[in-house]
Amino acid sequence: MKKNTCLLLRVLIGLLFYFVSCKPKVPGNTGRVTITTPSPDTVGKTNRGWPAGAVPSPKSPLLLALFHPDSINQAHEAVWVPAKNETDSFPVSADGKCYTRADTILYYKATTGAVFQPFALVIFGTYKKQEDGSYDDCHACSPLMSYALLQQTGKQQWTVLRFVKKFIYSGAWGQLFKPGLLQYGKNKFALDLSGGGSGQGYFEYGLTYYDVETGNYIYTREPETISNEGAVVSHSASFSYQLAGVFIPSDSLYWDLQVLSKGRIPVKEGGVAVPARITETFRFNSSKNVYEQVSVHRENFARSGK
Repeated sequence: MKKNTCLLLRVLIGLLFYFVSCKPKVPGNTGRVTITTPSPDTVGKTNRGWPAGAVPSPKSPLLLALFHPDSINQAHEAVWVPAKNETDSFPVSADGKCYTRADTILYYKATTGAVFQPFALVIFGTYKKQEDGSYDDCHACSPLMSYALLQQTGKQQWTVLRFVKKFIYSGAWGQLFKPGLLQYGKNKFALDLSGGGSGQGYFEYGLTYYDVETGNYIYTREPETISNEGAVVSHSASFSYQLAGVFIPSDSLYWDLQVLSKGRIPVKEGGVAVPARITETFRFNSSKNVYEQVSVHRENFARSGK
């Protein structure tokens, strides 16, 4: 207990020194701040064999530095009062406060100059609470996602390169879509926010990728119905297929993207569904900073087992 108290004091003293020294805060999307992470408060789950002490903590240090909360509750949520210009765009709870917690930390390594360095993408969710303290969990209830891009600058030292407090509403049933991290070129990484949901026998799914450095989307495919098996009786009219995106490694700065659909796919909208595979190829347009389709190929199969 005494050891943990000392570590917490170290964090608070470090943050106090930061603010007193008049270094720039992180005002929305820009600025830098260095986070000191004590080893006992780090994430136990490591990535690519990194030691536990080499990853940032999802708890107090980051929340304190980025959200400036009034307190951190027992659920490790930052409890903060939104500014007047934030009340209409943030999920404000019944008590007039916002509740934000670190959801996921995604790690990767990239070349900076000639050095291979660790980076971390920290995903935060701000959730809305009702008067009884329960969270909104309806079908269309989505938390607000924030994110911070960190670079390791020393042992247990991480610098926030970018912080986006208001990013997008993402998820369903009151929970964030599970984020992922994909490499799409040389030192190019994308936040994968693909996901979907079901209702009345239909299941929808879409693909969405954002560049981790700029926060701009590089590819999006609006959610489409990929299964209606729970809503129709006729086998000929029923369909169900998988939808996935894959970046194809190459020597190019930006890799090609293939969007694959496989299963029982309608020949045309509202028509009979047959076993098929559709391969769509997209290439990065560097002048627009998005992926654009360059080809599409469909194969129909005589047997569903192929």
